[in-house]
Amino acid sequence: MSATEICLIVIAACLVALTTITVVFLVRLIAIARALDTLSTEGRALVQRLHGVTGEVEGMIADARRVEERAVGLVHGTIDRLEPPLRQLTAVITGVSAAVASFARLVPGLSRTDVARPDEPPPPRNPSL
Repeated sequence: MSATEICLIVIAACLVALTTITVVFLVRLIAIARALDTLSTEGRALVQRLHGVTGEVEGMIADARRVEERAVGLVHGTIDRLEPPLRQLTAVITGVSAAVASFARLVPGLSRTDVARPDEPPPPRNPSL
């Protein structure tokens, strides 16, 4: 065999090897493309489900805000209705307490410890009594 024939055989072997490598590469590339297609389909379905869940969560948030506004309104209304009578009751109790304390000072025989003022703690009790 001559050098030219040997070179042609080597070139033919290299072309066969290159063609084989190209075919294997393309087969694997097709498999990867199919996997990516499946993945993108599943990804689209997941994104659509997430959009649905997001819509539901937004609806729940809107409902919670409405409930919050109603609860705050109810609490404010209750406080607005209860505060004036409670202030009046506190004023009456303070007046009665002051009147009882004044009366206790006028009555002979009553000591200061017999009538406690509302801002003072009650006197300690004698355990021997």
